[in-house]
Amino acid sequence: SANDTGLSAGNTTTVVVDGLNLRTDAGMTAASMATLAQGQEVYLRGEPIPVDGEIWWPVTVGNRTDGLDGYVWAEGLNQGSETIRQRIDIGIDNAIERVKERVGV
Repeated sequence: SANDTGLSAGNTTTVVVDGLNLRTDAGMTAASMATLAQGQEVYLRGEPIPVDGEIWWPVTVGNRTDGLDGYVWAEGLNQGSETIRQRIDIGIDNAIERVKERVGV
């Protein structure tokens, strides 16, 4: 759920995926307005929205008062804990361990 992330509305965070889509609405089917670069700062302007099992954050890019408003996929943001890259690496390590167990290495 959204509650187990380190993010909360009214805070800023950074993009961890290069080319993260800024969408017109929450969800993968919404049109992309722009793409965000890794390290770019975004302002979380509201509560997260679940769509099809994924969490989306309403964000403002640029100046908080007159910046570009849109929605981004939560996994593309720095959650204040493990990044998606670290999670992928952990997943790969776990998969390798399972294979080793199976073949008796």
